[in-house]
Amino acid sequence: MILAESKLLRAVLANCGVPVRDRDDVLQECLIGAVVAVREGRYRPEPRLHPRRVLQRWLIGIAVHLARKYHEKAYRRREHAVPRQLAYARREGYNLKQLYWWR
Repeated sequence: MILAESKLLRAVLANCGVPVRDRDDVLQECLIGAVVAVREGRYRPEPRLHPRRVLQRWLIGIAVHLARKYHEKAYRRREHAVPRQLAYARREGYNLKQLYWWR
C-alpha cells in the first residue's frame, strides 16, 4: 500500500523544491522510513477515517519533513539548485559573470 503512493510522494517532493537529480534518493528515504515506522508500530491510523487518506496524509508529512531536511543539508553544504544550462556552462568554462549580466 505504501509503494502505491510513490507518484503522490514524487509530486510532493517536486512541490517542495527537491531537484530531479535527488528526488529518487529522498523518495527512497521516505518509503524506507514509512516501512520502518509501520513495523515499529508508530503508524496508528484513526479507525473512523478512510484508511487511504490517512496513509496519504501521513506519507505527505514524512515527505515534507525529509524535503526540509534535504534543503537544510544542502544549505549547510552551500549547494544551490541551478538550471542544467548553468551547470553545463560552468562545466564548459563559460564566463558566468557574462551570463549573470542582469544581476
